[in-house]
Amino acid sequence: MADSDSFYDVASKEISGGQKDENNPGIDAMQSQNFKIQPEVFCGIITLINDTASLAAARAAVDSIRKYNSVLMPMIIPAVTPETLDAELGSFRKTIKDWTYPHKPGDSRIDIKSGMTLSAYNAKDYLKVVSCMVSHMKCWRMSLMLNTTVVVLEHDAIFTKKFDLFNDFYGSGRDTSIIQLNNPLGATRKSQTFYDGLQLQLTETGNDNEVKEGYTRLLDAPWVDTDRVSPQGLAGNSAYVMNPGPAFKLFKLIDEHGLWPNDAIMCKQLLGEGILKVAYPHYTKLQGVASTTQG
Repeated sequence: MADSDSFYDVASKEISGGQKDENNPGIDAMQSQNFKIQPEVFCGIITLINDTASLAAARAAVDSIRKYNSVLMPMIIPAVTPETLDAELGSFRKTIKDWTYPHKPGDSRIDIKSGMTLSAYNAKDYLKVVSCMVSHMKCWRMSLMLNTTVVVLEHDAIFTKKFDLFNDFYGSGRDTSIIQLNNPLGATRKSQTFYDGLQLQLTETGNDNEVKEGYTRLLDAPWVDTDRVSPQGLAGNSAYVMNPGPAFKLFKLIDEHGLWPNDAIMCKQLLGEGILKVAYPHYTKLQGVASTTQG
């Protein structure tokens, strides 16, 4: 690997031109009529492993997966911290100098490449915001390098119903989108506007290919600002499905725009329409654990 290669460059070389291995048929074959293994989806739970409250919350998340017999394989993803940040950034061939988002509370700038206005998060230590981003990047990398769907949870997410990706979800986008699983209310700014946008879609009549009674619908993440000058995406990043295609694109966006907060780089303006979806009915809610990025 050349020193100048970015993580995206390396991933591109690994993925491009790949041939399907008949001896390793993957999820498609496991779901076929002749191969009756039910695939469990990897579920990475981002956890501060040295924090008692974070560990307790992650344990509750795992318990909720088991309670509802969700078809998931939970695994703890050690959260990146300011103390481990440099080494973790290095694994992506990045440094803190690659952070291009405003970091002092109250600061903002216009991003020339995208035309968006970027405003700093209200965090006392911006290195915690960077660490949060890199924690999510570790999950995206897992999806990309294993070429598989991954569910990403922050430790404060908890399931409220059974999750079964391959039997519940109906309609386009299951394998090509980033899918929000959490109830949006209280999870983001203008959460009521976000929620109302979902309800409006639900009142519209869908065609037979998109609507099936008893299945989970995939709605488009709605716009919450009319001017669309600030990054807009999912209602928080506490629980979502990541697929290899969008993960691939996110790493490319990072190389083009620099490191941004995970819920900012994962926006409709950069990813384009149709990539960010919301599962309805929702699958998770927040436990109410104190934020680990605002301190």
